[in-house]
Amino acid sequence: VLAGHGFSAMLGVAAALWIPNSMVAASVAVGGAIALMYFLRCLHPPGGASALMAVIGGAKIHALGFGYVLFPVMVNALVILAVAVAFNYPFPWRRYPGAWATSPELPPTAVPTALAESDLDYALERAGGYHDISEEDLELLFRLAQEHAETHHLQVGQIREGTCYSNGALGAAWAIRCVKAVAGDRVSYATEAGEGAPDSGEMALDAFARWARFPVRLVDDRWERQA
Repeated sequence: VLAGHGFSAMLGVAAALWIPNSMVAASVAVGGAIALMYFLRCLHPPGGASALMAVIGGAKIHALGFGYVLFPVMVNALVILAVAVAFNYPFPWRRYPGAWATSPELPPTAVPTALAESDLDYALERAGGYHDISEEDLELLFRLAQEHAETHHLQVGQIREGTCYSNGALGAAWAIRCVKAVAGDRVSYATEAGEGAPDSGEMALDAFARWARFPVRLVDDRWERQA
């Protein structure tokens, strides 16, 4: 917040002072502010308004020169920041800044040991563009998602003959298996779509229940989740 407004305001004042044409100055101020915040990793969209106001704010704003950066921009930004900190502080899970928030504790086994910080850096780099999320936040999201996936599955009693199930996976790992028979603690199935289709197999009933996320049915050549 502070860096975004501060650097943008400085660029806006510079554009207003050194570019005579106000239309060109406004364009340079806003576009330059966005680029500057992007490269300095302090992207804050309202900062563009601070840059623009330095150009179109009128004679009183122009008379402030670079003093405009200190007041009103930085003073107002500090007030906004103080209010945000005070308002969110009573709620540990959403404290601002995010570094003050209390993250939920997860068992250490929730994340595979093969996942390292370098893997997250690689993923962010390959994704391209700008992502306003840190490696720590990305790891937390991954851990929460994996914990949910590991603990939310069907129970053995919910596996029924003649019903089809999806594993709810994304991409190439997605699959649909239809139960042909349940005998004791074993289940035989046919893979109707996705990974491994067409094929059939047999596995332990509890293992199938852990694999299955929800029942599905084929409607107009499309698999739909059942309620």
